[in-house]
Amino acid sequence: YSGNNLFLTDWTPENWTEIAFNDLYDALLYFKTGNLPEYDLSLEQVCAMDFEPLFRQYLGVSSSYLRENAIYYEVDEAYFWNYPTCAKHDILFPSPVPEVVDFGENDDGTFTLTVDVMDMYKGDDRVFSHELTIRVYEDGSFKYVSNCIRPDDLENVPSYTPRSALLDNFSYLDMPN
Repeated sequence: YSGNNLFLTDWTPENWTEIAFNDLYDALLYFKTGNLPEYDLSLEQVCAMDFEPLFRQYLGVSSSYLRENAIYYEVDEAYFWNYPTCAKHDILFPSPVPEVVDFGENDDGTFTLTVDVMDMYKGDDRVFSHELTIRVYEDGSFKYVSNCIRPDDLENVPSYTPRSALLDNFSYLDMPN
């Protein structure tokens, strides 16, 4: 929930327009490897060969869709990406905690999880809920299929500003010594 908006917006494979793909890279890499990218504040690009396979694996997003809808530098064959830091983007402190409160198997073999998002800092056991549909494969891998915020909870979902928008407003020269 922190550092990307995958679970903070509605989306389906037919409509991914609200997802900030460039901000999702580190979360997907963590799912795959168990590690975050190396910390480097100067890193502002990820090679397409590293970036695109993660999105195919976890969302089924094609390279051509990513190149048209994410920040892609054709000359470098790379995507914009920057390490998430407090100064560069919205980080929710403390990070909301998801709790799966219900699940069901769908006719097409997917599973829909009902997730209540808690704010342990405020003692709120349900800030908002969303329904996350996933496909699980025999080898234990999975793919996200869709996400839907419960309509009654839309006003409770935290706002999200993509990292790329905040970089324009941030200067290392403005930081105190």
